[in-house]
Amino acid sequence: MDDIEAAFKTVCHALRPGGILSVICVNRYSEAYRQAFQQLKLGAAYASLDARTIMTTIFGVPARVYAAEEMRQPLHAAGCEVAGEYGLRCVCDYIPNNDIKSDPAFFAQLEQLEYALTDKYPYKLLGRYFQVVARKTTPHE
Repeated sequence: MDDIEAAFKTVCHALRPGGILSVICVNRYSEAYRQAFQQLKLGAAYASLDARTIMTTIFGVPARVYAAEEMRQPLHAAGCEVAGEYGLRCVCDYIPNNDIKSDPAFFAQLEQLEYALTDKYPYKLLGRYFQVVARKTTPHE
């Protein structure tokens, strides 16, 4: 969405004080890594370094992308306090061989690594997605 401030104000207004909001989004920092490591398209990776819009893989439509830290101010303005920031799929999406992910032993190691990286700086910054968890701090209006 283009106007996250308006969206957060609408969503946070419906929350009770202490209510929890979870936001998950494609991480704009991840696109260059996806292009380079998964697609092996180094020119596209370079071109995407400052991209604010990407083409979605499945639907082939443009999508606005953000970084987790860009959620802090709009959430605060909407009456919420950030309680946590996490990287999701920090490694999995960059592995170009999907077949190996079906191997139970490999998947178990991948899962262990993903859990270890999800909230560990700087690795969480490179997850294909990010999650920001916020808590409403202001009373209902």
